Amino acid sequence: MKIEYGIAALFMAAAVVIYAVYPAPTLTDALAVIAAFLGFAASVLTWLRLREREGESTVWMLLALGLLLYLGGETLWLYLEETLQEVPFPSVADVSWLAGYPVLFAALFLEYRRLDIDLGSAKKTGILALVLIASVIMIWTLLYSIAISDEISTTEKFLDLTYPIGDMALLYAAFLLCFVYFGGRLGRSWILISVGFILFSFADLAFSYLTWEELYWSGHPVDLLWLSGDIFIFVGCSLYRHAYKRLV
Repeated sequence: MKIEYGIAALFMAAAVVIYAVYPAPTLTDALAVIAAFLGFAASVLTWLRLREREGESTVWMLLALGLLLYLGGETLWLYLEETLQEVPFPSVADVSWLAGYPVLFAALFLEYRRLDIDLGSAKKTGILALVLIASVIMIWTLLYSIAISDEISTTEKFLDLTYPIGDMALLYAAFLLCFVYFGGRLGRSWILISVGFILFSFADLAFSYLTWEELYWSGHPVDLLWLSGDIFIFVGCSLYRHAYKRLV
């Protein structure tokens, strides 16, 4: 894991420097594609190692597919921004990102079901209540204002509302895994992956607010949340593969 930790640390250090010194759209978009590729590649390598384990291989195949769709979204964003010379929102890149949500939710939830560990009604209710409270706060502070606004298009409204809703679903599945997995190298890997998706949720919510207020630009510091999420997923997938190698 020393190589993967080194790659993660070097990448994030370079990203912080670029965003602080010269956040040109070409550079920041390229960073997003690289980060998404790292997570996707790590998930594929883990899936290949687990492909003979029926239940587990399905989870990792879905995770890899979902991350591939995220990578597709980042790549399309880079291409469109270079072509149009403006922030490509909304665009075809959103189709790829949105397609990833049900696949990633299925991966996280199937992993939770595969473990067959009953958290108990109290914990599950608590997690659901936490997500619902976050959703109510989000709707009250942001989404309602976007929904009734006459200043943005219907497509933008749809995307600004759909991303946070998808994030809440991923957030629920991620929290379930965090509570189920506690301790051990395999457990830590899924917690890292879950943290990555939680960071995506915060980034999407911030993006919805910033675009609504017309405060977002390519190279905005909020992008670092997405990059951090990708790196957490990259490290988590890599850690799982190495930990599994030690167990067999």
